[in-house]
Amino acid sequence: MVFSAEQVSGGSRWPLVRISVGGTCEVVSLSGRFLPLSVHWIGQSVVCPGSECELCELLPIRGLFFLPVMCMGRTSILELAAQSSAHLEMHCKLLHGGLQPGLVIRLSRTGRKVPIHSEVIDRRPGVALVPSTVLASRVAALFHLPPIGVDQTIEAYELRLMSMVRNRNSIIAARMRAGKKGVELQVD
Repeated sequence: MVFSAEQVSGGSRWPLVRISVGGTCEVVSLSGRFLPLSVHWIGQSVVCPGSECELCELLPIRGLFFLPVMCMGRTSILELAAQSSAHLEMHCKLLHGGLQPGLVIRLSRTGRKVPIHSEVIDRRPGVALVPSTVLASRVAALFHLPPIGVDQTIEAYELRLMSMVRNRNSIIAARMRAGKKGVELQVD
């Protein structure tokens, strides 16, 4: 195969599902849990490692929650802010026994600063669960971070990523303190 390298690198990143203002989308849940992640905004989201993050001194933290879903026939990642994910989780717990693989969820957004409305409209039996290690690797790819190692535990992977992110954020913080903005802040 001529383009095998392209196929491997492209296969590690799933599309991100975001709901635009006035938009509606139906997804099928592929997990029973969100992957929570704290981020800082520098014109794009950058992961916050928590302790010893130099960006915490300069910028507020925002919580994002990621859920593997099937959207338009493709495995994707649903990104929700804290309030939107809490509404979805409460709806699922109250009426459907909790968030679980196979729930068909209709998502809609009415305004720019308005939480995403979510409603379970159906249930599909036999939907395969996406393992948490796979989800963690796919979310990491969104932030240009490496995938989990073959024999690596999720705990060791988290420590490895947080060390990398801590170093990245130190460089970004130093650039911010030096008065740089926008693209100048990004670290490859």
